[in-house]
Amino acid sequence: MIYIVGHILEDSRIAPAAAVGFNLVFLNVYDAGRARSEGEHRSGLAEAGFVDVEVRYRAAPGDASILVARKAA
Repeated sequence: MIYIVGHILEDSRIAPAAAVGFNLVFLNVYDAGRARSEGEHRSGLAEAGFVDVEVRYRAAPGDASILVARKAA
């Protein structure tokens, strides 16, 4: 299992609000910086062999999200 806790953007990139705010900071502070969307996380995890990806938006402190996935057998 893998657990990712942080500000994950919905694929629309306009929600949740806390993730949008972090995205604006990342764009202005880091070269090529930006918050990753749910779809980007799903794609990267699939390439690494993970399945059953579930995202729980605003489930962690500070309105962060929790992403859970399982490594395929």
